Amino acid sequence: AVEEILGADRKNRILAALYMLRSDVNPGVQQTAFQVWKSAAEGPKTLKRIMPDLMTVIIQCLGSHAVDKQSIASRALGELVRKLQERILVDVVPILQVQLNEGDVSSRIGVCLGLTELTEAAGKQTLSDFMGDLVPTLQKALCDTELIVRQSAAAAFDNLYNAMGQRAIEEVVPKLLAGFQSQQEGGADPSSLDGLKQLLSVRAQAVLPFLVPHLTTTPVTQDRAQALAALAEVAGDSLTLRLPPILGSLASSWSGRHDCVMVRTGLKVLKGVPTDGLPTIVNELDRGLCSITNSDSAKGFYATLTGQYVDLLISRGMMSRIQPLVVSLVKSMASPERLLSDSGLQALESVFDSLQAADSADAADPKAKDSGAAASTKKCQTSVARPTHLLRAELTCAEHCQTARRRV
Repeated sequence: AVEEILGADRKNRILAALYMLRSDVNPGVQQTAFQVWKSAAEGPKTLKRIMPDLMTVIIQCLGSHAVDKQSIASRALGELVRKLQERILVDVVPILQVQLNEGDVSSRIGVCLGLTELTEAAGKQTLSDFMGDLVPTLQKALCDTELIVRQSAAAAFDNLYNAMGQRAIEEVVPKLLAGFQSQQEGGADPSSLDGLKQLLSVRAQAVLPFLVPHLTTTPVTQDRAQALAALAEVAGDSLTLRLPPILGSLASSWSGRHDCVMVRTGLKVLKGVPTDGLPTIVNELDRGLCSITNSDSAKGFYATLTGQYVDLLISRGMMSRIQPLVVSLVKSMASPERLLSDSGLQALESVFDSLQAADSADAADPKAKDSGAAASTKKCQTSVARPTHLLRAELTCAEHCQTARRRV
């Protein structure tokens, strides 16, 4: 009787809207819609009959500017996928691809919300069967021109990784790598690079080990150096364990004191390491300066990097770690290789200038002295005394810088 009055098409649209309301953000609406659906629907046959109309409503709501509609649609899609698995994905994935290609920003965000629900609700075997369709869709979303779309796509990738593990990385990441390594006119694709940053923001410990070998193949190109510097900003704790191969590749690719790209990249990588990784940084710089397996050119890179990084070490309260670096820099000045000795001299001058600047700042600011004493040094109550290790470092710097200048 209802169908005779409303017509089949209108009835199906009403039932589709009713099914959507079962996923409403309001629990009361959910419960009422569920009860009405039970009385009005005829089980699985009804759902199959209204599927075209239901998918139209879901896609429209996913592309809506209203957050509530997007949320309802994504929940409804998740429920459908849990119930029907591959039977629904055959229809859903192509529709999502069309919306991603042709929709506006809100629609593309909606697609990513749909992908997030889909990857969470589908079983591992179902996802495995549809990886060939899902991966290109996710890659495109991660390379979107809008940051908010890329962030939404990263959430979908997180779910995909939960289900598929390493396979998700191996299939999604390579195309993003290729995007910014393009040698075509116009250079690297910033959207691809930011897509990788979004992946690191959700899965750094899993993604970074995959990225580093690709980015540190020597010689390191400017595009890959740019990528390393950008990715270091969001890599967090995972970056600490990857310092040896990263710095080693930059050192091997360094072409001399006029090569600012490798040193600048190394500096950004070091700045990306959290505070608890600072001892590792100092040890790695010292190892690079002293390693018998490193060439003089590589040691020159480490010397230059040390000279530029020492300001940050001092500002982070790592003065006690400077002296071993000074000793290693002094040794580098004894090298017959002019590139290494010059780099060591320049680094020593930077270290000494930084120490003098820190000393002057402490002398001019009594509050800084007091806070410094509480943090890392012992001060005399009657006079301001520099820590012994710091004085030795300053004197060593001064003496050897003067000797080096006389030689030059």
